[in-house]
Amino acid sequence: VCSSDLVGVEGHTFAPDAEHFLPKVGLPGGGKPVFFPAAPVSGSRYQTLALTNTAHTPLLFNIDTTYTDLSFSCKPMRGLVLSDSRQMIALRFRPTVPKLYTTNIKAVFNCTPANSIEFEIAGTGYLPSLKMANSAQLFFKPTCVGNSSELAYAVTNPSRMGVQYEWDIPEIGRAHV
Repeated sequence: VCSSDLVGVEGHTFAPDAEHFLPKVGLPGGGKPVFFPAAPVSGSRYQTLALTNTAHTPLLFNIDTTYTDLSFSCKPMRGLVLSDSRQMIALRFRPTVPKLYTTNIKAVFNCTPANSIEFEIAGTGYLPSLKMANSAQLFFKPTCVGNSSELAYAVTNPSRMGVQYEWDIPEIGRAHV
């Protein structure tokens, strides 16, 4: 059985401790925090960043995620951006419990920690829920034959994401609703 693996290799021709070309890189928002939309626990939300190289030389990048929360990930984590080009970076947020998550991500350019940008990413995990008035009980007052009664009933969504729900009405009452 023969298998093949691909190995990525990055390099440069600078001598050790030599000055590298200064990167001319741009990120949308200039390194401001990236916020994810509300996410259900165990669900995923995505954001993208456009890493722009405005220099006349190629740009190596490496996204250091060693200190980040495991609820965040990005692809690609390293690569080469040609001159006057851009590379899209996909960020994923997958919460495991309902809470606010924040972490910092550091992007190192041209293999030099002095040439880096650090920015914050944040997202909130939610459990879908509904709050119902009157302890979730609905009661119609008795009426005479031929009359009807109406009732306004409040159902609210306290989470920051859409919730789909369905009424379960007993068979005996379905003809009257």
